[in-house]
Amino acid sequence: MTATSGATEVAGPPSCAEVAPPDPQLPRWMWPLGVTVLSFLYALVPAIVGSHSFYRRGDSASQFVPTWAHLGDLLRGGTWPPVMDPNSWHGGNYAAEALFGVYNPVNAANWLFASAMPDLDLAATVIKAEFLALLALGLYLLCREYGAARWASSLLAVAMPFSGFTLYWDSASWASGLIAFAHVPYVWWAFRRTARGTLNPVWAFVIGALAVTQGNPYGVLGVVIVGLGVLVESAVRRDWAAAGRLALTGLCVAAVIPLVFLPLLETAPLANRNDLAGVRNNDFMSATLGDLFNLSSPSFLPSIRTFLDPMRVPTTYFAWFLLPLLPWLRWSSLRGRKADLAGIATVSLGYFLLVVGPSSLWLFRWPVRLVEYLQLPIAVVVAVVASAGFHRDKVMPRALGSAAIVLVGAYLAWSQTPERLALHTQATLVVALLVAALIWALLRTRRSVLPLVAVVQAGTLVVLGFQMTVFPANASAGFWGFPSKVAATETRFSGYTGTTLQVASLGKVRRQAATEGPRAWSSLLAGSMYHAVGVDSVNTYSGVGLKAFTRALCMDYNGDTCRSAYDKLYRPTEDGRPSLAELMKLETLVVQQGIFDTVEPEPGWTVAEETRQAVVLHPEQPYQWPDSRLSWTSPGVEVTSADSADSGTETIAIGEVSDDATLVFARLGWPGYRAEIDGRRLVVSRSDAGLLEVQLPAGTKAGDVEVSFRPPGQGIGLLLALLGLVGAAVLGALPSVRRRRQPGAAHPPQ
Repeated sequence: MTATSGATEVAGPPSCAEVAPPDPQLPRWMWPLGVTVLSFLYALVPAIVGSHSFYRRGDSASQFVPTWAHLGDLLRGGTWPPVMDPNSWHGGNYAAEALFGVYNPVNAANWLFASAMPDLDLAATVIKAEFLALLALGLYLLCREYGAARWASSLLAVAMPFSGFTLYWDSASWASGLIAFAHVPYVWWAFRRTARGTLNPVWAFVIGALAVTQGNPYGVLGVVIVGLGVLVESAVRRDWAAAGRLALTGLCVAAVIPLVFLPLLETAPLANRNDLAGVRNNDFMSATLGDLFNLSSPSFLPSIRTFLDPMRVPTTYFAWFLLPLLPWLRWSSLRGRKADLAGIATVSLGYFLLVVGPSSLWLFRWPVRLVEYLQLPIAVVVAVVASAGFHRDKVMPRALGSAAIVLVGAYLAWSQTPERLALHTQATLVVALLVAALIWALLRTRRSVLPLVAVVQAGTLVVLGFQMTVFPANASAGFWGFPSKVAATETRFSGYTGTTLQVASLGKVRRQAATEGPRAWSSLLAGSMYHAVGVDSVNTYSGVGLKAFTRALCMDYNGDTCRSAYDKLYRPTEDGRPSLAELMKLETLVVQQGIFDTVEPEPGWTVAEETRQAVVLHPEQPYQWPDSRLSWTSPGVEVTSADSADSGTETIAIGEVSDDATLVFARLGWPGYRAEIDGRRLVVSRSDAGLLEVQLPAGTKAGDVEVSFRPPGQGIGLLLALLGLVGAAVLGALPSVRRRRQPGAAHPPQ
């Protein structure tokens, strides 16, 4: 390894005939900057060459991107962290959802950006490109930390963001997964430097805390696995001081976990998805061993069960040059790096066992999500070995070996989908030409590696362009085809005022959108799209969902309802309460055409608009207490004023209560609500439909009922996170304190 590599173990010197190629004489800062800029620019290709809405597929379209815009609006209004939004009803418990990372400042900056953008496709593209570029930079730093040369690190770093799963699934659909994955190389880099004593533990804590507060459990899993890998490295070196330093730093990072995930665990018993935590296997979204090893064939469609069988995108593809490069690498350069290899092997083994494990393992379901994590240590090893130079003897056998790898990959791709022979032939020709250029370039690395860097980086762009031409979007993820122009869509739905409920099942509209495009969504929207255009919709996407409420309206996680929801809204109650529509203080009701032969307004409601898609109704009279979410009180309760100060607070001024009474609010009764009057706690409950209720016992004196919300466990979570920060600061200060206490430290020799 070179003297500037940063590795703690040095391999044996290369032979005179195989000298490791030096980094080109370029300013050091140009390499990480180039990696970041190049990756960002490449990340724009899918939206230019492929589909304009490439990055707004599946959950990104129905949940993440519109919610980012909405959270940005809340932030602009002074709400941070946005742990609860009652206007979002079904999907408004952002603390319990966890995956939006409400405590993460990087996320907050992106929310502000998304809310300011006039086009949601553009917002999604820029934000996804940002994290793909950050992922590339993180991998570059990680490879450098293990001693890889700058030029070699750049090759793998730029390739990683455009690997199959990262690009087609995390980037296009599961945005939270992309952001979580982008943090992991930085955590690995920071933990290793902390163990070696070259990075203050405070910085490792900050980077680890950012990964945890992202809110995706796969990010937390990454912190655990890479931390274990670095601990193994330290143990193999018998550097117990490094192991102790890292273990304590890891504990400080772990102290942040309760802040993020306690609300989810506390809410789970009442949630729709409370049965996710378990161990089961149905092979759904699970890769086979054969799928994992064909890493360099850009047309290989693995045999993975998906939502829309079969898999229609190259999910397990990594990099076109990775496997063809293997015959030329000097694997002997790894000798003497036992500790490094032990750590990397630990990370690899951990992820390999999870990738080939059951389809659901506690909170971690669909093992294909971990393929990219398994590819991460592979990238590090290849970058490190490539840095030692390439074999330049036995050129013909090695070239034939590379050709055989390309042909075997092509055969496996064809055998998986033989009906796509033309596609596989084209892909094979593209890769074969690139591999020929690769061999030409690496035979000249003794003089300069710049031709090799140029060939690999250009080849990554060529293959990306090819894939975007033949696989322009993730056809295995749900297609929505929502409109992207915010202002025009806001104008179209400007008549949907106040609390809006949509009674609709939108499968037909989604199918129409596949041919008509955004015009199919002329009067209806799905998921959380309403919130991106300023409509306070009850129908939002929720990964949690309050079970009592969703049952009352037969609402699914995407906000679809069944036709009986309309009748349930107006069903009379046995205890004299108003209908559910009145208790929710609905101001707009949207009913999909075709659900009923005709939509007859209930008494007190009128038709405001009728289109080919929907009938829009409004109540004829305003609701009582317009400045509050209070919607009903038991007879005999005198309310002199009612005010909703903010998203989580209600203040109700009442007179003396002679009999037991109830206050009902037009908000969902999630765990975390607290009510009191004059400092005395009141019982908080929820109605059969999940609405928040506050019980007033007989004899309650006149006063102000204060209702507030705090995510369950937030207090202890904040305390533990603060203790983690303090602990990291103490760890960072200890070396300085020890140096000052050493004899003669105060009077150094002259």
